[in-house]
Amino acid sequence: MTLLAGEVPLVPEAAAAPAVSLLPQTAAALGALAAAAERLPWQRAAQAYGGAGLHRLGAAPAEPGTVPPPRTGPSAADTADAALAADDAPWLRARILVKRARYALEVCSAPDGELLELDRVLGRHQEASDSAATVATAARTPRITPATAYVLGVVHADQRLDVEAARYDFGRQWPVVAPGLVGPAAVASD
Repeated sequence: MTLLAGEVPLVPEAAAAPAVSLLPQTAAALGALAAAAERLPWQRAAQAYGGAGLHRLGAAPAEPGTVPPPRTGPSAADTADAALAADDAPWLRARILVKRARYALEVCSAPDGELLELDRVLGRHQEASDSAATVATAARTPRITPATAYVLGVVHADQRLDVEAARYDFGRQWPVVAPGLVGPAAVASD
């Protein structure tokens, strides 16, 4: 028999009925997912392709006829990157918790197709978020041509819109999935 490093054998009591002994851990995974979903910034995911994430990143326009003060501290690009990372972090955490909940239900022989779809939606979110960050970094390389910078800016905006679309999709699917994930019926044994 081959044993993978990640497959730790169950203690003898749990080996007799693994699904029953793992029900408390499954319930904890589902509870953590429900709690994380409650903390997501739903107000920004209320509409698809809203572009709100892009509009907040622009510099505040200066008053006509005034010279803005010299900037001290982090650069505008660093500030924008930090703002986007802070926006994406709870959603990336939710994806991890969706995966944990899905895997826990699979161990208890109760696979959930709805969690798989939520994982796919949050996977799209993560891919778009990572792509946008990579494109933004590429756009800041020295000696970039204006045409290339323009194209990278368009790609970045498109990826951020994909992030918002994935959040919107998650927001539309979550209310349908959430009631089935909490309570004793969510992890009841067969």
